[in-house]
Amino acid sequence: MAKHPKSNHNPVEAVRLVFWRWFHNLPIQKKQLVGLFASEVISMVGLVGIGAYLIVSGVRTIVLKQAQSELAVTEINYNLKINQMGFGFRGQSDNQAIITAAKIHASGESLNNNKRKQVKYILQNEINSRDIEYATLVGKDLRIIVNANANRTGEIFNPKNLVSKVLANPRQIKTSELVSASELVKEYGAIPSDSLGKDALIRYTVTPVKEPQTQQLLGILVSGDIINGKQSLVSDNLMVLGGGYNAIYLRQPTGKFTLVLSQQDKNNYHLAGHNQYNQNQHIPNLPLPDSTILSKSVEFEGQPVTQRMQIGSVSYTVAAKTINNFAGEPVAVLVRGTPENAINMLLREHLRLQILVSVLALAADVALAMLLAQAIIKPIERLQQTTQEFAEGNLKVRAEILTTDEVGKLALAFNQMAYGINIAYDLPENSSTAEQSTLNLKLQQVIWERQQAEAALQNSKQRYASLVAAAPVGIFRMDTQGKYVYANEHWFQITGVTPQCLYKKERFQQLPNVSDTGRQAIEEAGETEGFYIEVSASGLLGVWELDNPPQSLDKPARQLTPEQETLMSCLSCFTGIHPVDRDRILVEWERTVEINAPFRSEYRFVRPNGTITWVFGQAVAEKEANGSIIGYIGTITDITEQKQAELERKRATQALKRLNQELEHRVEQRTAALRQTNEELALTNANLARATSLKDEFLASMSHELRTPLNSILGLSEALQEEVYGSLTDRQQRSLKTIEQSGNHLLALINDILDLAKIEAGKMELQIASVGVQRLCDSSLNLVRQQAYNKNIELSCELNESLGEIKVDERRMRQVLLNLLSNAVKFTPSGGSVTLKIEGDSDQNILSFTVIDTGIGIAPENLDKLFQSFVQIDSSLSRRYAGTGLGLALARGIAEMHGGSVKVESEVGKGSRFSVMLPWQQEISRESVKMSDDACQLQGAGVHESSPLPILDPQVLVIEDSTVAAEQVTRYLEEIGVQSSVYTRGKGAIEEALRLNPDVIILDLQLPEHSGWQVLSQLKAQSYTKEIPVLVVSVVDEKLRALAMGAAEYLVKPLSREKLHSALGKIWPEVEVQATISVGIPKQQQPPLILVAEDNETNIYTLCHYLPTIGYRLSLAQNGREAIIKAKQQQPRLILMDLQMPEMDGLEAMVRIRADRETAAIPIIALTALAMPGDRDKCLAAGANDYMTKPVSLKNLANTIKRILFQE
Repeated sequence: MAKHPKSNHNPVEAVRLVFWRWFHNLPIQKKQLVGLFASEVISMVGLVGIGAYLIVSGVRTIVLKQAQSELAVTEINYNLKINQMGFGFRGQSDNQAIITAAKIHASGESLNNNKRKQVKYILQNEINSRDIEYATLVGKDLRIIVNANANRTGEIFNPKNLVSKVLANPRQIKTSELVSASELVKEYGAIPSDSLGKDALIRYTVTPVKEPQTQQLLGILVSGDIINGKQSLVSDNLMVLGGGYNAIYLRQPTGKFTLVLSQQDKNNYHLAGHNQYNQNQHIPNLPLPDSTILSKSVEFEGQPVTQRMQIGSVSYTVAAKTINNFAGEPVAVLVRGTPENAINMLLREHLRLQILVSVLALAADVALAMLLAQAIIKPIERLQQTTQEFAEGNLKVRAEILTTDEVGKLALAFNQMAYGINIAYDLPENSSTAEQSTLNLKLQQVIWERQQAEAALQNSKQRYASLVAAAPVGIFRMDTQGKYVYANEHWFQITGVTPQCLYKKERFQQLPNVSDTGRQAIEEAGETEGFYIEVSASGLLGVWELDNPPQSLDKPARQLTPEQETLMSCLSCFTGIHPVDRDRILVEWERTVEINAPFRSEYRFVRPNGTITWVFGQAVAEKEANGSIIGYIGTITDITEQKQAELERKRATQALKRLNQELEHRVEQRTAALRQTNEELALTNANLARATSLKDEFLASMSHELRTPLNSILGLSEALQEEVYGSLTDRQQRSLKTIEQSGNHLLALINDILDLAKIEAGKMELQIASVGVQRLCDSSLNLVRQQAYNKNIELSCELNESLGEIKVDERRMRQVLLNLLSNAVKFTPSGGSVTLKIEGDSDQNILSFTVIDTGIGIAPENLDKLFQSFVQIDSSLSRRYAGTGLGLALARGIAEMHGGSVKVESEVGKGSRFSVMLPWQQEISRESVKMSDDACQLQGAGVHESSPLPILDPQVLVIEDSTVAAEQVTRYLEEIGVQSSVYTRGKGAIEEALRLNPDVIILDLQLPEHSGWQVLSQLKAQSYTKEIPVLVVSVVDEKLRALAMGAAEYLVKPLSREKLHSALGKIWPEVEVQATISVGIPKQQQPPLILVAEDNETNIYTLCHYLPTIGYRLSLAQNGREAIIKAKQQQPRLILMDLQMPEMDGLEAMVRIRADRETAAIPIIALTALAMPGDRDKCLAAGANDYMTKPVSLKNLANTIKRILFQE
């Protein structure tokens, strides 16, 4: 029995002793329960404590970081207002009115009332839009130019230090400053009531105003925002743990802090016991936090500091950070308070959940402990009862062994002990009985172990039998005599033999190949010796030994004859094999038996019903431990389908082989025919290639021969029209205009012929790019608008602006539309209509351009002739309409190169309908996107019809729908150094004028959507545009009406340079109109020398008379060799190189000039009358700086020379 510690008079020791005795006397089950319960309680308390500590510390950390992050967001919102002010006033510093006011003040003059009102209006707009209180324009002398709040013009601006810093370093300053109450009253006309008599914290932006070109400082824009009483420092939904507050404390020069702004978040917690509040309401009686955190934030300047504090009944975690002025000194402290009420609630929820989980876990552990204790105690209690009986005298009782664990071993030991006691107490004469009992006990042990082994063996046999039965192949076993002793179900399915026929004697079937005498002998021998022979219609299947022969076997009397023994041994396992395969299988079997090797072979098996099955058989010898063979184990697999497939493959292969041979024969015949055809085609292609080459050479030669005289004709006519050789009369001008129009018509005809030749030769290359559908249509319509107007034809366009863009060659597609529109206008009588209709089919991805006219129409029999080259429907000598018959052929060729098509519908006397259908994937137009972006920008900047924004540089707004006319006007304006902007519609022209605020508007009267008369009337009706001079330029002569409606000048098209410059000089005296044209060269001591390499006399005459008039010296070379020599000797500033010259062509001359160091850097412009594909690339590869095709426009040539000499 265990010894217990001695007791003493110590109460604690006494209690411990009592508990120890109580626990010692408990049953084992209860001791286990007590121990498990105590360990679980200790674990639970420890885990709850650790979890509570981690939760509390984690939540504290979260709240601390939350307060710091909310403070950062508050600081960002505070600074965001300053950035917005800075952005707005940086934009206003570029305002023309403010720049003008600063210039006037800097010059010492005083602003007039209009200028002052305009600037004050701009500043007040900024104050209203930015929600600030102060905006002032200050001069470089620190005196106020314009003040938006109070009239302090001429006074010195305070604080001076901010303005002085911008004067020293002209860049924008954004800062927060402390302003005294007295200074605040001076600066602001009307200040908030909360700020009266108090010092204020003001967010300032100080922005320099500079002269745009020189960037010279002219003045300073100052804006101010009073923080006192302002709200919306943070978002209403910022907090996630509960409500809080924001506050800004002003730091006085004395070091004290005063509250200037406080803001309460939307939440369920209140500050200082307030029970009612409004969202974002100001809290004037917010208690001042412990000055320690405010002072600490000043000490840790620029770093956030935190502290816990109590405000009313609510605990807060407060974060603070300083706000510095421009000098880097703290002027205020930004405070963010986060309440801890939500923290405590969150903490209680976590603890409650943790305790609940711990209690449930404890209950589960106790229940599990009781079950385990019951399982342990029950066998012990049985053993205890057995022991008690044995102790009471029942020496025969034995313990029941139910388990093999420690309790089972204890029961076995008890039984052995009981046997020993029985032997010790029995009489000597019963010693044999005791020995017998011991032996019985050992025998019982051996029997138990054998039973266990037999059970395991039986389980293994069952598993083996199940595996064999479920195997997908036939499995069999036979002895050394060929007798089947086992076969699985799959074997029976493959062979068709039944189990009864395999193992027992039953009915026979006749042997077809054995005589009646022989069959009777075999059957009698089988019955006599206890054998069973199974016979089928196709042969003998097998011989089996009977389980119970009818009589005992007498070997000496019943031995088989040698012939019968041979037959029996052969037929016992091989008689089911097909007769054709049987001999082969017997030989293979004998060989594998002799060499003791596995048997593997494929053969046919004849089933009892006569069907034949292909099988793959395998067998191995089954041996004893000494190596002797006791039988064979094997498998058979049904491969009938595989063999049938192989047979089908063989048949198919043979058929395929025959077919291949036949095909090879046919291919040889076809190849011979194709070879002959190819030879004929090669000869034809060679002839076609030669014809095409001759055609190209002819076209190139004709192009050169035609363009060369055209170059002189158009060049001289242009020089004469420019009055290079003196002034001309109106009749001479009209004659020159006729010459120019005829030359351009001939040039267009040459270009059409070359384009058609390129299409037919497949040498035309398309420059595919995304093009706005609306822009493509507008530019095409503008080119025929004048023609339609002259014939009084209504020209319209039906277009959905959402069609976006299409990927085409813009120049070629404009050529197609221009051909169709020109034809429509030409064949439509006066008073008719021509419509361009564009439709998109997004399902079929097709975009169609349809030109609809109300013209003379086309007869059905003539529709097929429309698209043939050089073919016209009206080809008589007295035909009414001019033309070459190339336009529609070109249109169809270009459309087909784009993957599209052209179709026509027409009715005589009613009109025609030409449609061009092109592949199309709908895309968003970049022009539409740009217009949307511009609109958004205008709206965001607050630009309305009543408040235009002035621009920096003077410019002219040209409202003209004709691309040619607009380009002419802009070119004439560029010559006198005036910028221009083109707008092509009447609709929206007023908004464009309001946006640009131009100095002059040049207006065409014939505009789409709104006429020029409507635009002129609206311009003069608007207060902000009525003072802008309007110069009307139109083909109609209605000068008196235009002047009556407010136009400043009126010009009738066609427009000349002199007329435009003269009219602008009258209405716009600020612009100095120079008499020189744009192609002139900068003034210098000696005119540049240009080497002209040209052999054509007319071209030499044209260039030698035109270029000197615009300030160039010329030197002439009439072939490439002479050009090389003169280039090296004279070192000209530029070379004009013709390509076709005698002795040495221009390409070779350019290569040699570039190869010589002395002439390699001289710019070269290649001039050629050739216009075939690849000419430009050849010229550039040879070393040309630029390439121009004859006939060359003298003005374009002069501009190109000027660009190369003076800009590149």
